[in-house]
Amino acid sequence: MSATIASYLDGLDTFGVEVDDGVEQEMLAIIASSANVGPSLSLPPGLTPPNICAVQQAHKMEVSRIGNSLYREAANRLREIKVKSRRTRSATSYHPVMPRTEPFTIASVAKNLAELKALPVSDQAKLLLRMLIRIEPQIRSSGGFNKHNLLLPGDPWGLAAGFSASENEALRMHLLGAPWTQLVNDGSLVDPRGSGFFLISEEGQSTSTEAGAQKNDMTVEPDGVPTAFISYSWETEDHRLGARSSRTIAVTRS
Repeated sequence: MSATIASYLDGLDTFGVEVDDGVEQEMLAIIASSANVGPSLSLPPGLTPPNICAVQQAHKMEVSRIGNSLYREAANRLREIKVKSRRTRSATSYHPVMPRTEPFTIASVAKNLAELKALPVSDQAKLLLRMLIRIEPQIRSSGGFNKHNLLLPGDPWGLAAGFSASENEALRMHLLGAPWTQLVNDGSLVDPRGSGFFLISEEGQSTSTEAGAQKNDMTVEPDGVPTAFISYSWETEDHRLGARSSRTIAVTRS
């Protein structure tokens, strides 16, 4: 019985079982059932009652005593193994919390089609190029980028990922207009076979890498409209009266 229980505990280490509360309770249940099973009692033929009952009772008590002792010993050892497992897990499971990097989407810069159109076409083209580079592995087997495929229902390549369903198709059509044409004109997108399937050139890859190295928080503003900071200085009563009468506004370009 003692050897059997020892083999159970040794098996935990042999098979790399991490002892937690659940494993501890399961093992204790197995050990309890094993500890209550003692060797069979063989009585000599000449033994008669009431001696038989006394011997059987004494044997039962001895088996119970040994079983309880083995159970306590096993429980203490299991507790030690569990504490050791926790220390090992704490020492090996620490990892610095790294910021989660979300895949780039045009929606991370412009929330809707109107905001996208408010950007200069050159910026729209850069956003489109970055998105094309991101989805390029998905379309590689089809031979390259094709306008028809990029306009398929449901946006299977995720070109307009993050935009509302009501704007998805219109936004893709807009991107494949002037922004697409600019990428073709500046050599970022090329059609070497003249088949209507475009590839991203080395120049395009370089342009996107440089753009990605910059901050991604483009300011979405209508072309030609400056950002202004408006403030009053209310230092004295005379100044406040003058500000009210003249409606002077101090404007600082950002």
